[in-house]
Amino acid sequence: MSGALLIGIDGVRLDRLTAAHTPHLDSLIESGFLREGRIPPHTATISGPMWSTVLYGAWADQHGVPDNDVRQARVDGFRDFLDLHAEQHGGRPFALVSWAPLATAMGCGPVLTVDAELVTAEGIEGDPDEAGHDEDWAILDAEVAQRAVAALADGDAGTGIRMGMGMGTGTGRGTGRGTGTGTGTGTGTGTGHTAGFIYFGQVDGTGHRIGTGSEYTAAIERVDELVGDVLAALDARADRDEWTVVVTTDHGHRDGGGHGGREELEETVWFIGDRRLPGWDSFDSAGIAGYLLHHLAPTR
Repeated sequence: MSGALLIGIDGVRLDRLTAAHTPHLDSLIESGFLREGRIPPHTATISGPMWSTVLYGAWADQHGVPDNDVRQARVDGFRDFLDLHAEQHGGRPFALVSWAPLATAMGCGPVLTVDAELVTAEGIEGDPDEAGHDEDWAILDAEVAQRAVAALADGDAGTGIRMGMGMGTGTGRGTGRGTGTGTGTGTGTGTGHTAGFIYFGQVDGTGHRIGTGSEYTAAIERVDELVGDVLAALDARADRDEWTVVVTTDHGHRDGGGHGGREELEETVWFIGDRRLPGWDSFDSAGIAGYLLHHLAPTR
């Protein structure tokens, strides 16, 4: 492989995923796989610790991210798989996210060590959960998908607001997503991308607001449509056969919405891949980064 795309969809329960109409994710499963995983007791079932686990390739007892609000010094010794890919293979990665701690020094962030763009949209300020506007996550997800399409087309990922890097507060994504203010503009990531990470947040927002019923399923299906747009851009690349795609979530949800506890519905995660490369049947959330790096060949 010479390229890798990791798609993170926050807070998606496996049983709701498999019951939803998701033709684009299903197309990946048909050529590859869908597997189930479990979050171990030493790692909280919330976004900060789990996205750190996915991106660093280490569980919380190693990277030290306990929740969404606290950043411990030892996490500074970890780097995400995109950053390592750039160093080891000379790759050109991109990261497009809408949850502030992934890209900025809010709460437990920045989780990503590679230069990442915090995507926003006109009229949306701060964290939609804290503002009581969780429907804004759908707008942000659409913007993330649009910028990912541009990045995969070897264009510019776009220009978006980069949230300020000063410390902020966090109260969402389980115990805290984080909010903050800042100024400045983010620049696109240029051409020749060889790896990427994109994040969608509306499913988790819907779960927190109204539980895991029909609206939650509808949110999953909307994200699947956005995944289809991104995959279409990837399929249009001349080097598509040299890329691999993995899709995952960070935790589940209780029936009435919410997570952070130890119920099976909260601890269950899943992995989708578009092909069965060596190791496809054995990695867990902490193994995704290593799996992708192993199959990333040096760029030519």
